[in-house]
Amino acid sequence: MLTQYEKKKMALEKIISLCSINPKTSKEIATLLGMNYDTVRSSYVYLLVKKNKLKRIKNQYYKV
Repeated sequence: MLTQYEKKKMALEKIISLCSINPKTSKEIATLLGMNYDTVRSSYVYLLVKKNKLKRIKNQYYKV
């Protein structure tokens, strides 16, 4: 069974992987992961932007 930390780490890696192929919006990421849009945006995407793993251009996120 995975811990909360492991689940979050896996989700962050999936988001980076998704955005490295094609730029995605927060809503697209949430749909692909089957998660709530607000949760994805506030807990995952913003964290990755802050850590310079993703970059936002025209409401889409790219892997840096």
